[in-house]
Amino acid sequence: MTKSMLARALLFLALVAAALVPTATPAQAVKGGEHTTHPTYPWSVVITRPGSASPWKVSCGGALLAPNKVLTAAHCMDPSIGDFKEKTVIWGRTDLRTTDGKVAKITSYWKHPSYQWGSLAGDDIAVLTLDQNLGAPGDYLKVATAAEAAEVNKIGNQTVLGGTWGRIGPGTGEADHDPVMKKATLPIIDPVATGGCKDIGWSFTPDKQLCNGPIKNDALGTCGGDSGAPVVLNTANGWRQVSLIESGDSNCGGPQVTSKLTNYEALISEQVGTEPPPPTGGVTNGGFEAGTAAGWSAGGTGNAASVVNTGARTGTYAARLGSTTATNGESTYSQTFAVPEGSSRLSLWYSMTCPDTVSYAWARVTLKDNTAGTTTTPLAKTCTNGQGWKQVTASVITGHSYTLTLVNRDDNHPSDPVHTLYDDVTLGATLQQAPAGQRLQS
Repeated sequence: MTKSMLARALLFLALVAAALVPTATPAQAVKGGEHTTHPTYPWSVVITRPGSASPWKVSCGGALLAPNKVLTAAHCMDPSIGDFKEKTVIWGRTDLRTTDGKVAKITSYWKHPSYQWGSLAGDDIAVLTLDQNLGAPGDYLKVATAAEAAEVNKIGNQTVLGGTWGRIGPGTGEADHDPVMKKATLPIIDPVATGGCKDIGWSFTPDKQLCNGPIKNDALGTCGGDSGAPVVLNTANGWRQVSLIESGDSNCGGPQVTSKLTNYEALISEQVGTEPPPPTGGVTNGGFEAGTAAGWSAGGTGNAASVVNTGARTGTYAARLGSTTATNGESTYSQTFAVPEGSSRLSLWYSMTCPDTVSYAWARVTLKDNTAGTTTTPLAKTCTNGQGWKQVTASVITGHSYTLTLVNRDDNHPSDPVHTLYDDVTLGATLQQAPAGQRLQS
């Protein structure tokens, strides 16, 4: 074993608790990258664990491949750094200081059968199964296939680490952590060229791994917390995940060893399964008259989504997000649907109880066109109190898949609990007019 390989192995043992695997060490939030937003790389997730030294408990990154399936590095599940059931997966959060997005638990995981804990020789992949669905069809990342290998694995490809959170330096102080999502261009380089992964003495298996630049430097490289984060390439067929971070330099200065996912795509696909198409009959249970949230998925850190039989606009039931007592963060209901023939407009109604200000509490509605990859906000953040039912509308396109998300946020102040009722979510050809005396908002 060379001196550098020995140092690398020791680094792995020391840093595995931070959930980075060394190439020289496991990877963390990228040093020298640039800030980005979650909608730019909507498949990105951050994996947290209770024992992490990060102020935000960052442990690893990962990519959402299906509603409840995440691809990450196998070493991120190493039992020596805690029970996987204590870890969480956060999706939809650009800034970890906020409560945006959804938080899921890991119910089980699959790791490559040839991977051994602590190994640097490849096969370092795992697929996590979550306790709830995250994202929408347009958010899921596709792994590059064996048929695409010649294109995506070429030396010189400008692959992107997109995105990641965590440390931005090799230290453990607050200055070495960044709560905002980052990205970095990490081109594929020749592992045997000067400064390449194999040239500098690292363990490297060409059939299973890629070497991503830049070569050793003090400005740019993966760092503790980047392990498992996706490395992607924008191809003629859309974004493809080419690899994931396995290990990197102990001083966060490149190069980095990543998996060669074209070798594993078939195995990964077996674990992920086939995503079912969105329903073809439009919105399900839009009036909540089932008396349950059938057709809707609850989410958010506020954990206060219910169907109630008081205050409905029409019929007996309405959805209530938030509660009559204080809740902490956003509570959401979301539904993915396809727009049937003859429909061109979405309509819904909301009634808000918000004895607060929009700086701290709000209702909001977002509509993601999964087919086009765009998101609109039919209802921007608003905080109104006792003003009755208001209508919100948005244009939709026949045949497109959409994800509608209804939101209520409360700041957990006990003196002014905030909640929002939602009702009568429908698709139609023309705009419904509000009855006299009620406000129309679009």
